[in-house]
Amino acid sequence: MNDSPTPQGPNDGSDTRYLIIAGVLLVVIIASLSVLWVKERRARFEAQCRAAELKLDNDRLQDVMGKILIGNSAGAVRPIRREDLPARTINIAGTARRLLQISPEAGGRFGFAPGDLIEVSPESPPPAAQTASATAPAGPQ
Repeated sequence: MNDSPTPQGPNDGSDTRYLIIAGVLLVVIIASLSVLWVKERRARFEAQCRAAELKLDNDRLQDVMGKILIGNSAGAVRPIRREDLPARTINIAGTARRLLQISPEAGGRFGFAPGDLIEVSPESPPPAAQTASATAPAGPQ
């Protein structure tokens, strides 16, 4: 009764071709995303390793600086406070100055010899005229 042949048109097999192309594109997209994920994961892992190394280096440097500034071998890092250093007042060029003293070991670690004086300069450098007069030798020329 319904034995009439189905019409065979130009769309024969196009659905199958479409599904194959869509499947291949889907596999390509998934593979590309997988490669991208692996690359980004490796970059993140390397960045985390580098951050951990830098933190370890920072901790070591803080330990060394604490030993240098404090002058002990215990390694306990504590800040140096100005009030903790022995001080005395001296007269330099007619101006009373406060002289803070550090141990010879701590000074030697910075490369200072016993008797060296260190001046903490103001934020702005002095004018060139003052610098030249301060460094000019005294006496006949």
